[in-house]
Amino acid sequence: MKNYQFAGMALLAAAALGGCSSIAESPKAGADVSSDRQAPSRASLEQLFDLQNFDKTLDDAFRQMPQAALAQSVNTAQGIPEDRRQAVNQVLQKYMNIISQEFNTPELRGELRRVSLEGAAKVYTQREVDALIRFYQTPEGRSVMEKMPQYMEAITVPMVQVMAPKTESVMKKHGPQMTREINQAICGKDRCAKAGRTKK
Repeated sequence: MKNYQFAGMALLAAAALGGCSSIAESPKAGADVSSDRQAPSRASLEQLFDLQNFDKTLDDAFRQMPQAALAQSVNTAQGIPEDRRQAVNQVLQKYMNIISQEFNTPELRGELRRVSLEGAAKVYTQREVDALIRFYQTPEGRSVMEKMPQYMEAITVPMVQVMAPKTESVMKKHGPQMTREINQAICGKDRCAKAGRTKK
């Protein structure tokens, strides 16, 4: 469950910058090639992030985390009696909301924005960022960003539901052997003693 939370959060947060990066303008014939490799300025990236509603995208990501986690729980409920599943889901909902709120802090949001800005500066050129800014300033660009939360909401739970059965089968197939090999790497045995346990 926890893995799906982190994966969903990362995917949704990354969408703030990467969602429409494919529309970046191609270099024009005869243009100065050196300018195509120029790193974008911090100010231009900040403008792009604001146009792409980065902060709102994070809000939507944190809001959708519990939904994605609960969607995953549906696929792992086979071992839970039918008459207890609603109670289990209520507990999951409670703690998924708590976890989401604890992630959604000004400090973490600031760090997510910082690493996203730094990543964008390493990947995109000034020409590409300028092209994206021009696009998001058009009526079509603004419409794309207004619809982005609807799009992410439409695909988040279905994507988890598609991936969950495969993830479960893969972990059943490889999980036990992976655990044994990790334990072998840690303590040289198939099962390691728990930390803090003392021999009598």
